[in-house]
Amino acid sequence: MRFDPDNPKYVFGTKQILTYDDRKAVRKQLFQQAMDTLRNAFDLSAFDEDGRRKTNSPASRIIPLIVGLSVMFGIVISAVTGHPRIAIGIFGGAVLLIGLSVIITNKESEYDSNNTGLKPWQNGLWISGVGAIGVIGPVLSNFYSVTQVILLAMGSVFSLAALLMIIIQFSNRKKQDPDYGNKVEGECIGYIRTLESNSDSHISHIISAAVFEYYIDGEKYTAIDGNSTWDDPVTPVGSTVELNVNPSDPYDVRYNQELKPNRAGFAAGLIFALIFAAAGGFLIWYGASHDFSESSKNSVVQREDGRYEITDSMISDEIGRKDDEWRIEYYSVTDKFKDENGNTIIEFSDGSLHLSPDKETSDSYTVGMHFYQIVDAENGNPLLIYSAEKFVYAGSKKVKEKTRDSSADITA
Repeated sequence: MRFDPDNPKYVFGTKQILTYDDRKAVRKQLFQQAMDTLRNAFDLSAFDEDGRRKTNSPASRIIPLIVGLSVMFGIVISAVTGHPRIAIGIFGGAVLLIGLSVIITNKESEYDSNNTGLKPWQNGLWISGVGAIGVIGPVLSNFYSVTQVILLAMGSVFSLAALLMIIIQFSNRKKQDPDYGNKVEGECIGYIRTLESNSDSHISHIISAAVFEYYIDGEKYTAIDGNSTWDDPVTPVGSTVELNVNPSDPYDVRYNQELKPNRAGFAAGLIFALIFAAAGGFLIWYGASHDFSESSKNSVVQREDGRYEITDSMISDEIGRKDDEWRIEYYSVTDKFKDENGNTIIEFSDGSLHLSPDKETSDSYTVGMHFYQIVDAENGNPLLIYSAEKFVYAGSKKVKEKTRDSSADITA
């Protein structure tokens, strides 16, 4: 990783062994740098403290904030108004765009002691894959049951995660080999320190990594060792050591000669990857090989009159809602006509008029037909329709027959 002395994510120094007071000072400086970064993020002025114009304009900081807030409000509003598919689609679209921007810009990542070793475009490809799943899922839900789409989406995410973990494990193992890449002589000029939280104890520790200066084809490079440590660094300042350099990235440098291979970590990473792969494969197979559509055919009961029974659990599964989040109403089509503009108008038994959006919808409604309409329990928005000629409700809820004069409870 390229060394940047002004990077707020780490502190640079030449002291190899830190005392207790030194560690306190490092933590204090890192905290102050983090606060400065946060303050600068909300500083919309065009000039710095010395009166010089900033390289990034206020608009370049305001626009991402506005876009982010718009996406967040779009997701929240869609979800609370009973449109979860739209909310998921917006979230997936935002993630997809973020991934594509990472691929296009291919900007070097910030230093991270837990760096996966992947290039920016590879990280962007993974992010785009997750976003694409979020976008495709709501579209597929128009053709397949919600349960089937969820299984396929979860299986795809698990499979992508497994592939990513396998790539990371083999990439890191390759880079930690003493014979990896090109060999150059490099001088240790100091160390960077940053904080890393333990996933088990959630306690932050100071992580150290050496900074090396070296030459490749006469050009000078300064980079951070890709191998970090929780202990004090082993390479003294001023010492010259043999470094391993990535042939495709002169700033990807590692001092592997005294590194002990982490075989246990490599094995554990592969085991986790295989578990994710197995889970993803099973979910995809189960979702693709089982039909959950048409009110779960595997449990549909057909009556003597040829109609199929629909139950509360079938409806809840079909619309992805809990039983208490919807109600059922009963309508008939009383009239169908065209207005002065040639649009097809359908009149329901409660006197309401509905504009048919297309010919297919218009043809599906005939005068005299009866149907059940599943609506949101709070706002009454329609969620699903069952033709009473093909289905009969056999659940526990009271069915409201919608007429011009009143809404009466009926039995199936």
